[in-house]
This record gives sequence, structure tokens and C-alpha cells, in this order.
Amino acid sequence: MTQLLVVEDDPAAAELLTRVLQRAGHAVTVVGTASEAMQSVVRGPQLVLLDLGLPDMDGLQACRELRSRRPGAPILVVSARSSEPDIVLALNAGADDYLVKPFRAQELLARVAALLRRTGGGDILFVGDIGIELAILRASVEGVPMALTPKEFEILALLARHPGRIVERAEMMRQLWHAPLSGASKSLDMHVSSLRRKLHGAGSRASIRTSRGLGFTLEA
Repeated sequence: MTQLLVVEDDPAAAELLTRVLQRAGHAVTVVGTASEAMQSVVRGPQLVLLDLGLPDMDGLQACRELRSRRPGAPILVVSARSSEPDIVLALNAGADDYLVKPFRAQELLARVAALLRRTGGGDILFVGDIGIELAILRASVEGVPMALTPKEFEILALLARHPGRIVERAEMMRQLWHAPLSGASKSLDMHVSSLRRKLHGAGSRASIRTSRGLGFTLEA
């Protein structure tokens, strides 16, 4: 299920957006301020819908900030501002598309779908400041690529599919080594340790927690 972040301070507009998007099968998180958006965007939405009339920050500045914090996630501005200069300024601030209110539900969904296709929305995972592009086997921290071995990338991607949850050692061995738990357990530990060092060296705030005897958890 695609995770979307709606940044909208008007409760009626937020409710409408949520209803339309949820009916299309998307998971929606709604925040009403730019500061809340900055906190929520690091949790990994695959697309941001942004109103420009926010109470605590200029909408264009919010767009720039969101773009810098989540480089891989497209931003769709949904605003009542309809002049050409407003649209151009928003696109120059980092927005990927612009939809003028009031809008038709089908146009909104079509634009969301187009942005997700264009950016490979279903093939990108975000956990905290980590971005994982599955199609091209690339992981990055705040947009800066990391140098991971193929096995380290596989471990990170597997943990990122279950953020905040324990992934059992036996399951990791089965999926990544196609072997029983005893088959390559030391190799798993070595790769996890190396991955931890690389995340720390890249300045990531995320961490891999060990649950002794159980498995590992990727925490934002």
C-alpha cells in the first residue's frame, strides 16, 4: 500500500483529500503544519501532497525543506493559488506537479498515479533518513548514496520492509541465504555489523537493534 503524506491545514480540504486517496487504496497521513510535515516526512511517505497556505511557514519554503529532507519522494502541490507565477514558483521550489483547487477527484488520482509511476514509487522504501531504491539496488542517507555490498543491500531492504519490527534470524537466513539458521549464521552477523558501521559512517540516525536469540530491527 502506497504511503502518502497530506500537508493541509484546512480540515475540510484534508478530509476530502483523505477520502479520495483512501478510496483509491492509498494509506494517508495528514498534518496541518510545516513543522509536523518535517517530522512526518522522515518516516518515509512515497508522495507528499502540499498546500501552500500553511500557518507556520511560507509554503514555498516548506516545499524546499521537504525536498531536501526527502529527495526521492515526489511533491504534488494542491493549492487555491492559480496564477502562472504561483505555479512557476512552486515548481522552481521543488514541486513535481501542481493541482489547482477546486479539483476533480479523478484528476487528483491521475496525477498521483503519474508521479508514482515516474519516480518508481512502489520501488522505493524510506526508513528515517534512509532511502532504498529497489529497482537499481541503491541505498542512500539523506540523498547521498552508500557503498554497500549486494548482501548488505539485501539485509537493509529486508529490514526496511518491516521497520520497527523484529525480523527473525531464521527468516533472514531463509530469504537471503536460502539456508537453515545454522547454515550461515556467522555470515549474517558479520554483514549486519558491517552494515551498522556504514550507516553510522554515513551519518544516519537510523540503527539496527539486535534482539538476542530472535533477530534484528531497523529503527528510524
